[in-house]
Amino acid sequence: MSQKDLGREEERALLKDLEAGEPAPDTFFWYLANPYSRYPGGQDEAAKLACRAGRQLMEAEIPFFSPIAQSHAIIPDGAEHLRLDHEFWMKMDGPLMAAAGGLLVMQETGWAESRGIAEEIRRFTAAGKPIVYWLPTRPMPIVALKRRRSQTENTDGLV
Repeated sequence: MSQKDLGREEERALLKDLEAGEPAPDTFFWYLANPYSRYPGGQDEAAKLACRAGRQLMEAEIPFFSPIAQSHAIIPDGAEHLRLDHEFWMKMDGPLMAAAGGLLVMQETGWAESRGIAEEIRRFTAAGKPIVYWLPTRPMPIVALKRRRSQTENTDGLV
């Protein structure tokens, strides 16, 4: 098979994956969900949690997007009404959820009561994308995240 034919085969395989809703291998990223609005330590602490988790993901070379880490600092003091506007955040984060390959849920205090996390889980489940649940008192599930599992994986035995 010539180099030209090999390139066409790879292109056809990529198009087939994209048509099936699979992200291209080099565009796969995890969407990081953690409690925010009603986190007992406050929104600043919730943002720090997201940043610490993000640092672990970066150190492991795992692509991710964290709406909390990105957006918390963008909303200035005096615009708190935006921080608590669920519909606004679903509009902002919806396209990123659609583009993400999977969901990593931090099971930090308040995660099960979080309206945002519930919606994120609903959307990823409906799209048939993998969901990994992580209890932050345990090591981050690096192996599971690198495998890009096709099913929901509970790394801590809870849920």
